[in-house]
Amino acid sequence: MNNYTTIVSREICVERTGDRMPIETKNEIMASNLSFTYYGSETPALNHLDFCINQGDFVLITGMSGCGKSTLASIMAGFLRDQEHGEMSGEVVVKGTKAKPVEELAGTIGVIQQDPDSQLCTFTVKEEIAFGPENLCLEVAEIERRVDQAAKQVNIQVLIERENHTLSGGQKQRVAIASILAMEPAILILDEPTANLDPQGTQEVVRTLEMINKCTDHTVIVIEHRIERFLALANRLFVMEKGRLIYDGEPIAGLSVYQKCMWEAGKVSRKSLMLHRQLKEPKQQNSMTVASNTRGKPLLEGKDLCYYIEQKKVLDAITFKIRAGELVAIMGNNGSGKTSLFLTLLGIYRAHAGELFMHGKSITTDDVGERAKHIGLLFQNPNHQIFEKTVADEMKMPSQFLREEPVDEEIVEGLLERLSLQAYKNKPPFLLSQGEKKRLTLATLLTYQPEILLLDEPMAGQDQRHLDLLLQILLEYCQRGNSCIVACHLPEVVLEYFDRVLFMEDGKLLYDDVPSLVFHKLAKKGYVEFEMTDKNAQMVGDGNEN
Repeated sequence: MNNYTTIVSREICVERTGDRMPIETKNEIMASNLSFTYYGSETPALNHLDFCINQGDFVLITGMSGCGKSTLASIMAGFLRDQEHGEMSGEVVVKGTKAKPVEELAGTIGVIQQDPDSQLCTFTVKEEIAFGPENLCLEVAEIERRVDQAAKQVNIQVLIERENHTLSGGQKQRVAIASILAMEPAILILDEPTANLDPQGTQEVVRTLEMINKCTDHTVIVIEHRIERFLALANRLFVMEKGRLIYDGEPIAGLSVYQKCMWEAGKVSRKSLMLHRQLKEPKQQNSMTVASNTRGKPLLEGKDLCYYIEQKKVLDAITFKIRAGELVAIMGNNGSGKTSLFLTLLGIYRAHAGELFMHGKSITTDDVGERAKHIGLLFQNPNHQIFEKTVADEMKMPSQFLREEPVDEEIVEGLLERLSLQAYKNKPPFLLSQGEKKRLTLATLLTYQPEILLLDEPMAGQDQRHLDLLLQILLEYCQRGNSCIVACHLPEVVLEYFDRVLFMEDGKLLYDDVPSLVFHKLAKKGYVEFEMTDKNAQMVGDGNEN
């Protein structure tokens, strides 16, 4: 970036428009020639960054998966330090002082990480939200006020007495956000805060951040792939590429830089995806029965599946059929039972009632090891299924137990290249970003090729290029006669590419039909997040009739 662009971007960040209250501009975070290289990596994660973030800024940081966004957040918050996790050069100054260890910044910077499990440290939701204020040595009455306020801000009052381990991934993410809000830090850094949230939860988080930023002089920094959610709130946009800051300025003006970056990176996968869409048979929008009958015989069938956690029925008489060749989305609000259903299908949870069939044969009594030969599960949190010392070894590991023959090295090499993991082949998996870890865990399933893939939020943390690539891979997989069931919170993606939707609500299977009909029913039922998708589906339907 030239000096002129830097100066202009810094002037832009001082200006305020609309109903925002004018504030005295102060430097909150400054970086000068900042670089960082993790131990074990030959390529810098950050490469000579220079920027200044002012008090009251709302900064949106985006870029391809693995470009250094999370590393930058960790350095600003004091999680990463020189000679501890890697080698750092240059400097970061927070509120006029060189960056301190995270424990010394607790009241100044609050960080919501990509992985909520790594952030939760107490037993119950209430204890989690109170943990930060308690360590700030606040009065009991003030702690109680902050707990109540933070729970309301992200709409988790009904969860306040729940134990953390009983929560879904999206619910944990809300709790993590509330626990940081309760500390009322001057600077908020949120690393993909909506990645695991349902549309309603996403709207609540966006509204909360807007309120905090507009009504106070708090600085908000959001790292996000789906930037459209935050564009109206941000006054600064950072676009990163391969550890460098390639744009720092006004968000709308920076969209062309971001779009060019993503388009160039995703040309091949996008063309292939369009071809697969053309080859894919036209979706039947009138009836699930017609749509299902165009596929093969049932691969997996559940009848009246029930499961309880602490006397709460989290799966309530779930009945469904998955046919060969189907790409099926499972949708529903956080805590509706999606992950519990996946864990029950694989046998990690043992159904308390009901039956499960594979190729018409009951597998209800089969253990996890037997089911895993035919059913592969990608966990919502990739850290829960990474075990080996290198990326290549991780990819081969499941095949050692679930295949009769060793995995072909050409398959491993091909997947590494295709999923943008080749550079990490001999590196530790925990050097990867959250999005890269998700692609790695998908690759481990693809190496042994089970007939059914259960994918819990595989699209979270993926930039547009890799989202296109994942869809392409799933379409190919289904065209070979396999089936994929994907937990997803992206209605527009489901409408365009998926054959069917299983929509869950409070542990029940509310709808099982083609996407357009499910979204129409949900819009009529009051799910406002599906109204626009329903209108788009109707427009497509009208166009097909002409």
